Amino acid sequence: MGDAVSSEVALRLAIALGIGLLVGAERERRLARQQRRGTAGLRTFGLTALLGGVSEEVGGTAILTIAFAFVAAVAVASYLRKFEEHPGLTTEIALLVTFLLGALAQREPALAAGIAVVMTALLVMRSAMHRFVDQVLTEQEVHDGLLLL
Repeated sequence: MGDAVSSEVALRLAIALGIGLLVGAERERRLARQQRRGTAGLRTFGLTALLGGVSEEVGGTAILTIAFAFVAAVAVASYLRKFEEHPGLTTEIALLVTFLLGALAQREPALAAGIAVVMTALLVMRSAMHRFVDQVLTEQEVHDGLLLL
């Protein structure tokens, strides 16, 4: 019985790590294309997701809250450090979501993995989405779309 539980925990933690590595690989590639170093890349995202998973697995709500506060503080510090040169928040928000997905993977691994894929797709499609909004969508189409909502 203990081995089965240990195997299940190990699998869920591996899924959390995989989520972090997936998102981290995208962030790392973006930084490489921009020829700059960032605060968070492959290893940081992998470890952040793993921290979320371990916090959820061993500590429950209290440890998870403390660990999330730590990751949030790191994200805020990162943003403030680079704000003048690169004011975007995408990497910092992705880091927080990655932590939460690592925690979610301990309870709902398939859901966490699915959300990670969608998030990574959004990150990858940055240029295409900006191009669509800037060059394809008209102001009238945006207005009409809002009326539908």
